[in-house]
Amino acid sequence: MKKPILSVLFLFLAGTAFADDSILTRIEKFRTLDNSLAHRADGEIAGMLAQVPVGTELSEKLEAKILEMIPEATPDGKEFFCRILRLRGTAAAVPTLERLLRGSEAPESVSHMARCALQEIPGPEADAALVRTLDIFVRTENTTITMPVFLWIDVTTLAGVIQAVGVRDITSATPEIIPLAKSKNAMVAQAAIRTLGRLGGEDAVAALKELQNTNLPVYIQAEVTDALLTAAEKEGVFVGTSLVNTAKEPTFVQWESDKPRKSLDLTKIPELQKAYHDETDAEQKAKILAELAVLAYLTPLPSETYKTLLEQNTDIASQKQILETMGQKCVSRDAMDFALEVMRTQDNIRPNAGLAAVRIANVYRHQNSAEAKEALHTVRNEVKHDDVAQRALAVLIAMDINAGAIREWSYAGPYSTEGEQGEAVHATAYGPEAGEEVVWTPLKLGWLYDRVWNLESGIAAGSRCTAYLRTYVRADEARELMFEAGVSDAMKLWVNGEKLHDAWREGDFAQRTVIVPVTLKSGWNEVIVKVTNAAGFWEFTGKFADADGLFVGGLEFRGEKP
Repeated sequence: MKKPILSVLFLFLAGTAFADDSILTRIEKFRTLDNSLAHRADGEIAGMLAQVPVGTELSEKLEAKILEMIPEATPDGKEFFCRILRLRGTAAAVPTLERLLRGSEAPESVSHMARCALQEIPGPEADAALVRTLDIFVRTENTTITMPVFLWIDVTTLAGVIQAVGVRDITSATPEIIPLAKSKNAMVAQAAIRTLGRLGGEDAVAALKELQNTNLPVYIQAEVTDALLTAAEKEGVFVGTSLVNTAKEPTFVQWESDKPRKSLDLTKIPELQKAYHDETDAEQKAKILAELAVLAYLTPLPSETYKTLLEQNTDIASQKQILETMGQKCVSRDAMDFALEVMRTQDNIRPNAGLAAVRIANVYRHQNSAEAKEALHTVRNEVKHDDVAQRALAVLIAMDINAGAIREWSYAGPYSTEGEQGEAVHATAYGPEAGEEVVWTPLKLGWLYDRVWNLESGIAAGSRCTAYLRTYVRADEARELMFEAGVSDAMKLWVNGEKLHDAWREGDFAQRTVIVPVTLKSGWNEVIVKVTNAAGFWEFTGKFADADGLFVGGLEFRGEKP
């Protein structure tokens, strides 16, 4: 039977104080929970737990009681208990949660919430459980990393475990994460790339740089770019939006900051230059040039030093090496402009100079995004090399990833069907999709700092449920655009009554998971999105972009019918 999810759950909790053991008796009824009302979750649970002080004997009894009930609980009960352990669990809960994470009998929603709980529980015990799970998966995976050999853990859960390793900064798991960054499954690859950025360190950065040099889809390349920036920030290169300049000389950035600047001797440059010109052995000459190129970024005017090195070394291999090092070590307007100048004037090293400009702009954007964008567009238009142009586009997409996100929405729902899983709920026509008259409510709560809607806050906390979002967009003229959405888990899309997208997926939220070409007519256009949550967090963001995935202006939005 179809029905909207009730707005009020756990009424027996309202107005009741739990300063005594009565909560231990009251919570027993959730062991046999058998419907989706259990997943109204965190807000209700937090209200209950507010009456149980952390670290008290009652809190310990509550955890012990939950651990005792989990083995015999229904799947819905298990998920409900995991949500409580996520907020109040201790090391004592780790073995039980680890079993649920790996369990083959329980639904994916239970393993997902067990992973969420392990991600939040402090202490090395939870770290070890996540690493054990990850290690088992990696050891039982085939070499192409396309599908698990054992089905006790699905791809969605694996991606969640990878994410948890990054959130908890478990650097010891870096060797297990590195091969997963090359997964042919986009969800796994994206999770691994983000986690490598969070973990940082020499091995993670080397793996990310290796990925930069491979032929990746644009959206994966953007993830690699952002991960390298995250790794750089962790190493202390960035503080907020300012670049650290420890010697107060020229602004610079380096991915690997294991050597303080003061340990490098700039007086070696003239000596190395002389040695380079006197050296006759090609291999030794290349080694000297490499050292010169690394030291050059520490000089008062790095771009001038690199210009001098290029003028002094006319062989193509040496010039490419100099440009590569400049792109990795320098970040200033002068260096970026110099790379663009070389790109325009020297055809034989045009792609290398363009790539250097992209790398510099990728970091310089934190100082001046407008100038970095201008340089990246110049590379796209003038480099005459598809791969380098794509890399410039990847950085531009990363810079625009949240630009234009639509804030003006109304919603209808949420809806669910008792006993149905997320995919079945997504396939079912409710409310507006079934042609019924519905009340559209302005969506006001849940707008996050990164311009993503947390629908658990804005609509309801729920698994195996769906809702419809509606906005109106006005265009001055007919336009062919792309509708880009990040969603957890799946969505349908209608524009002016025409269904343009309907596909099922399960997985954590990621930007640009859905990209659909749309035609906007001149004037107002109705856009309706159906967003379905299978389990866990329920998030959505949507925007219009051009064919390359870049921000477009000139559109007006309203959440209510104009």
